[in-house]
Amino acid sequence: GHRMHAATFHGVTLLLGLFYPNVFRDPGHFMVGTNVFSVVVADQCSGVEGLALMLSLTVGWLLYMRNELRLRRALLLVPIALYLSWLLNMVRIAALIAIGDSGYTAVALGGFHTQAGWILFSFVGLCFLITVNNVSWFRRSPPAAANHPTNVPQAGSAGVNVAAVYMLPWLAILAAGLL
Repeated sequence: GHRMHAATFHGVTLLLGLFYPNVFRDPGHFMVGTNVFSVVVADQCSGVEGLALMLSLTVGWLLYMRNELRLRRALLLVPIALYLSWLLNMVRIAALIAIGDSGYTAVALGGFHTQAGWILFSFVGLCFLITVNNVSWFRRSPPAAANHPTNVPQAGSAGVNVAAVYMLPWLAILAAGLL
């Protein structure tokens, strides 16, 4: 909890330092920003919730597809997805500060703060699903009968539910919101 919070704070500070010469920071209160606009990186902004959602999505999907995947290989994608989620969360906070610094305080604190979070979660989740489902290195070889064109299920047929694959990130967000 606290280490994640501190790491996110320092990461945002480093990101801002790439674009702003004078980054305001108050480590005691986890406040970071510019001379014009600063935010408190609250504990819930550390990315822990996003990581829990991403872990649920990735591990849940691997368990669901365990008979079709090479699990040891596919499990390599879980920490990559978690790390990417955490990095993008820091980018989100730095972007929020940049938007506020540009004079758009209401946009930064209003829509962008929450909308960017679920958009980035959906992006990482979708990248994970597309990769694990379409890269042959993560998949077991299809049965010999499936190599014949007449036996290959088409998208939307009874054998493949393409919509379910692409809707999973949004369903995870909906479930988290309900909880």
